[in-house]
Amino acid sequence: MRLVLALLVAAALVLAVETPHFYVVGNDTYSQKLANYLEEAYGFYVGKGLSPAPPCSGGKYFVNITSVASGDTRVGLSGSTVCVQRLDFSQSLSDVELRHLAYHEVAHVFQVRYINPDMLYDQRWPVEALPEGMAAVGAQYFYFPYRYFSGKLYQVNPYSASHDDWYKYSAVFAWYLQSLGNWTPVVVNATRGNADPALVSMYVKFLLALAQGVSIGGVQLAPDFQKYQLAPGYNPQPLSLDGLTAAYYEISPPYPGYLTIEAAGVVSNVPLGQPIWVNGTLRVAFVNPTTSPVYTTVKMYFGGLYAKFTGGAYYDNGTLALDLYVAVDGSPANGVVYINGTGVTARGGFATYVTRGALRPYALVVSNGSYTTVVRVNLTGLQLAAAPGVLLVGPGAWGAVNVTVYNPNPLVVVGTLKAAGCPGFGGGAVLQIPPGGSALAKLPFNVSTPGDCLLSISYAGSTATLSVKAARPTYRIYYDLDRGAGAVYATLGGYAASANFTGLSTTLRVPGAGYTAATLSIRLAVPDFKIDVKPVGAGGGLLQYSITVVGSVSGTPNATYLATVAVDGRDAGKIRIDTGPAGVGQSALSVAYDAPIGKNAVDVRVGQAKYTLALPKPQVRLEVVKARVNGSVVELLLKPVTNFPGLNITVRVDGGVGCASVCILKARYDEVINISYTAVERGSISVRLPRPSFRIDVSRVVVTPSSVDVSLSIEASICNPSVDADYFVYINGTVLHIPAGAGLCATGRATAGASLPYREDLRLTLSTNFGDVEKVIHIPRPTVAVRLLNWRVDRGGESALLNLTIYAPPNYTYVVGGDQVRGRLSKVVEVAASDGAAVFSYGFGEVRILRPPLRLSAGAEAAELGTPARVFVAVSTPPNLTLRVPLYVNGTQSVFVDVGPGAHAQYAVNVTSPERPGRYLVVLKAGPYTVSVPVLWYRVYNLSISGPAALPLGAGARVVLGGFVEPRVAVSAVVEAWGCEQFRRTVPLNYTLDLVYNRTCVLHLVFRTNSSLVSRRLYWGPLEVRPEALILGTAGGLPVFAAGSLSAALYLNGSRVNGSVVVVGRYDALGLVNFTIYGEYMGVRNKTAFVGFAVPPQSYIRASEAAGNMSQRAAEYFRFLVEKAVATGDWALVDGISQLYTAPPTPMTLLARALVEGDLSAGRTPNLAVVETLRHIEPAIYGLLGLSILVARRFA
Repeated sequence: MRLVLALLVAAALVLAVETPHFYVVGNDTYSQKLANYLEEAYGFYVGKGLSPAPPCSGGKYFVNITSVASGDTRVGLSGSTVCVQRLDFSQSLSDVELRHLAYHEVAHVFQVRYINPDMLYDQRWPVEALPEGMAAVGAQYFYFPYRYFSGKLYQVNPYSASHDDWYKYSAVFAWYLQSLGNWTPVVVNATRGNADPALVSMYVKFLLALAQGVSIGGVQLAPDFQKYQLAPGYNPQPLSLDGLTAAYYEISPPYPGYLTIEAAGVVSNVPLGQPIWVNGTLRVAFVNPTTSPVYTTVKMYFGGLYAKFTGGAYYDNGTLALDLYVAVDGSPANGVVYINGTGVTARGGFATYVTRGALRPYALVVSNGSYTTVVRVNLTGLQLAAAPGVLLVGPGAWGAVNVTVYNPNPLVVVGTLKAAGCPGFGGGAVLQIPPGGSALAKLPFNVSTPGDCLLSISYAGSTATLSVKAARPTYRIYYDLDRGAGAVYATLGGYAASANFTGLSTTLRVPGAGYTAATLSIRLAVPDFKIDVKPVGAGGGLLQYSITVVGSVSGTPNATYLATVAVDGRDAGKIRIDTGPAGVGQSALSVAYDAPIGKNAVDVRVGQAKYTLALPKPQVRLEVVKARVNGSVVELLLKPVTNFPGLNITVRVDGGVGCASVCILKARYDEVINISYTAVERGSISVRLPRPSFRIDVSRVVVTPSSVDVSLSIEASICNPSVDADYFVYINGTVLHIPAGAGLCATGRATAGASLPYREDLRLTLSTNFGDVEKVIHIPRPTVAVRLLNWRVDRGGESALLNLTIYAPPNYTYVVGGDQVRGRLSKVVEVAASDGAAVFSYGFGEVRILRPPLRLSAGAEAAELGTPARVFVAVSTPPNLTLRVPLYVNGTQSVFVDVGPGAHAQYAVNVTSPERPGRYLVVLKAGPYTVSVPVLWYRVYNLSISGPAALPLGAGARVVLGGFVEPRVAVSAVVEAWGCEQFRRTVPLNYTLDLVYNRTCVLHLVFRTNSSLVSRRLYWGPLEVRPEALILGTAGGLPVFAAGSLSAALYLNGSRVNGSVVVVGRYDALGLVNFTIYGEYMGVRNKTAFVGFAVPPQSYIRASEAAGNMSQRAAEYFRFLVEKAVATGDWALVDGISQLYTAPPTPMTLLARALVEGDLSAGRTPNLAVVETLRHIEPAIYGLLGLSILVARRFA
């Protein structure tokens, strides 16, 4: 195996030509030439500054000579590097072709070196155009670049061109590369990717250069130019260009002058929008620089007038002064020129046009004599900017806003800076800004009450906005009431300030970024102090007090007040009052104070304020702790109370009772008890003990139609006693204990029962130690609701199944029919019904239910006499009715009706036809339900189908389906059709069918009822226009007919029809004639053409007879002459010959026939002049002959 491999390698080495950079398969002269060309191309490209892509394997490029048509370079990826796999070459190229192809394929080797691997397979036109351009310059072989011009590819978007045309776009790169020493920039731009801007720019530059012609390979090349003759004034030219294409014009002026060209969406080799002097033919290119189509209008303004804008001024009152330079026929203008219709004096070419308007583009139409041109002055609004971008202001803010105004226009702008939209901002600065210049102005402001707003700054019609944001400054005040001085600290956004002050007011300025952001005027509210002295106890011969100082502030937000509190000259502590954003604050300080009995006042100082307060005196009062109410006796528990706990004093109650701590006082019950007593001073108290209130509730009632058993619940309530009290209440011998709290309500409950005869209203009386209590009980009769479950009607009669619901009050129990009903009871009963009603008695009353209605309806179809009528009966039962009975029709049992609850059923019954037509009443009965329905029997006679039997295609037929009916009612019949179409319809009598068909067909119609029938056939076919003429023969496949005999007729389905026929043509013409024949029948039109030879019939017949009397050879040429006469209409010759054969066979006639047949047999046209001479001299000859005979006889 190794030996075989070694032999193969050796053979490959022997059969390959190796150069420094290539392995070329083969060892013949062709391979050697190719190797030399490859190395030549490789060295050439390296000399142009290019680098090649590496081989995918090995150190040299593998080159294969195969049967490909031309050449190919295979590339791949080695990691992330583009590499060359091999080069393929055709084995049958000439030396010139081989050298050129070597340059082309090696160009690919260098080209792919610069391609991004991600775009390796993004095939676009530069893939072949660049290598071919490189090869054309390298090998000096410009076959494909020249084809770019012959193929007019400048009119084709290269990105939509065919692959074969890619090579021809090499003209672009050949033009660039032929004059460059370093090709790298061009190659890099051509390999960036699809529609790369650099590549597009290169191609656009090439298209523009074509307008003046380009030299490629030493040959001057140019595109095809469209000729355009300018006219004075405005010359519009529509222009449509595909992406990256160009149009080229040779523009000729009528005389030397100025030309201004405007075109949107394209670029050109001449300045657009600017006047240019034209003194001969101007070559202009219009190039679409994008890859998308463009549709525009080229606007050309031509004249002997030149005008140019040179400057001017704009004033914010709207006045524009525009300076122009104007030249006429190449010389500065002097005198009056017209600008937009206004006369302006020009001196030395300079003129000023004054108008009013805004800063916007202007089109100035300049006229002088017969010349007109347009000057476009592109003005735009000014650019304003304000600093700072956001102005933060608080109360009392003042300063100035810096405003920068930029003038982008080619003229001076003069105006006044103005402000609007925010109060407190002023303006008034007058600015004069040069062309393209700027100015800085200050806009002052002084804001007393800030608010959010948008400041609008305007200058010369242009505006800028500045957001003004109102901000509330935050501040904190610290104030010492002992010293009467304080400090304030303020912030606004990122700005801060602070200050110390004395007194109760100050002013603080908060600086901003170059302005005063806020000015604060602070005035402090004076705190209000309230001092309270309360006794808290006694001991050691001293009275004990609590002194509370409460300080409050209202009206000073974000403040802290500090003050020292002193009692009888001794410091007792400090009080601090803090206020929040609302300006409200409060604080308290409590101090303990002991004073001997008899001291009446105390001195308190807060900060610098001093207060003298009275001290409370000792007080003693008597309180009732609890009460007990038992029958008519009340026991009260009493207790003395003092404002100084620990102070011992005995209280004497009127009646001799002394209370040192607690005591009991007995009294007779009353709702209010008054007690008088003596302590430090005389006093009295009242005790309120209200009577109980009673409520009686029925807890259970059992009711029969004759008796009532009642169970009661009694509730006693005591509300709002002035002290805690225990009540003992007696109800019918039962004792209730009710503890009641002071100011509250308490209840106690007891029960009782009774059995009484049934009445709807019962009165009960209960005995208590507070008096009798009565209760009236209302016992209503029970209510009964009945619901019909089902009403049944069958052969056995009627019955009702009822659902009874008995309702009683919630606490009542009713005995109804042996059932106890408490609240509600439902039961189902079945009751026999009679006379349409079912009755149920329940002891307290009775309920009645009526038979539910049945929805019984009937309808009948009108029937043809002799056939039974169908009567349809609809039975709809309500949800509570069952019907199972036979249905009787006019007293005769028919079908059995079986319909369940809430169901619907339909029945059809046949009713026998009467002997005569008319309307009859049919009665239907199902159990107790009856319905009547009228039924109509009718007679149909004389059915008919009327309409045309045959129609042309596209013609409409109105077919009437007729008939008569007795009595006169609306009756339907059935029409059936097949053939042209198939349908079956039910239609009324005397119905009209509108039918039309566009194909040949037969329609079969049948019109019938149950007892009658009629049928008909209708035909649709083509309308034929048949020419009719006296046909005498044929010539060249066309008919030969007697002149004036042509007419025409219309045929339909082989039969002649009467219609309108018009023949258009020349009836008096002979020879080949063409007639158009129009026919119309039933609104359908058709036409035909008739082409033939019109001949004089007698001439044609005589000629035919003459030919039959000639020899065969003479007849053949004579028939040729006849055919010629048929074709041309010239019968003079033929008539002359035919007359020889219709004339008497005299000697001269026979001699003439012989002469004519001799010419005809020889294929010559006979000389009829000789023949006519013979015929004309025949009488003279006969005369001479007769004279000779007479002379001979006389002299014989």
